[in-house]
Amino acid sequence: MELRDLRYFCTAAETEHISKAAEKLGVSQPFLTKIITQLEEELGCELFDHVGRRVKLNRYGKLLLESANKILDEIDLIHSRFESIVDDPDQPLRFAVGSSAYCSDLPLRYMQEFPGSSVSREYMDRPDLIRALEEGRVDFAICSPPISPKESESILSKAVHTERACLVMPAGHPLAEKEYVELNDLNGLPLITTLKGSDTRNNIDLLCKANNVSPSIIYESIDNNLILSMVSEGLGCTVFAWNYTRLLPPSEHYVIREFSDSCGVIALCRNRHAPMTQAQQRFEEFVMDYFEALQ
Repeated sequence: MELRDLRYFCTAAETEHISKAAEKLGVSQPFLTKIITQLEEELGCELFDHVGRRVKLNRYGKLLLESANKILDEIDLIHSRFESIVDDPDQPLRFAVGSSAYCSDLPLRYMQEFPGSSVSREYMDRPDLIRALEEGRVDFAICSPPISPKESESILSKAVHTERACLVMPAGHPLAEKEYVELNDLNGLPLITTLKGSDTRNNIDLLCKANNVSPSIIYESIDNNLILSMVSEGLGCTVFAWNYTRLLPPSEHYVIREFSDSCGVIALCRNRHAPMTQAQQRFEEFVMDYFEALQ
């Protein structure tokens, strides 16, 4: 008994007409009749009652139809699952970040290690990022803090890195005298930050609130290059993740000092209900290794 034979039998049962079933299947009537006869011989019973030019399932045929439909449904489910997880070389791997300062070199490193791969990276604020994961518009998100079950039960978050924070200040700033800065140093400090909703800003606000610290926010922007230019011009200071500051070029116009008491947890997030392709599994492993190397 083959799966093909069961499909042919089910079509004959559905149409209740051998000729119409054969036409629908694209085979000859004698061939379909032969298949059904072989099934009957194998099972040791007739499956159809003949009523004029039509056929109608008898009790044995109904029993086989019930079992055959279950088997074929399972086979169709297997095919659909694999169609959704097999790599499509033309489909870019999509990930979103909650801060434009995160992983700026990650796509380049990934494509260098896996030539021919395609990666799309997009910045989103936290609400948009969560919706994009839930709706399948992105495959992964890298954000801080991790997305909690209260925010979305559909999202699985894996902590991949404890990120240190750095204060970037104009050259000659009094805090540049210190080897490390502290969160209390932000109290009343003119601060240029990313917009509310970004991971960097969310972490700054959470830490400041928890420690009763009130910096003076003088400008907000999504453009890190603009923020760095304003710091270089002496207009204020900013807080960047260490992962971002390590990629900044040396400059005589600004100084970077690490916080001794401020950090945040970065997570790799995905939709827990979506099956993963081989490329997505490979990307997840790459991201884990990428952040492990930063520890």
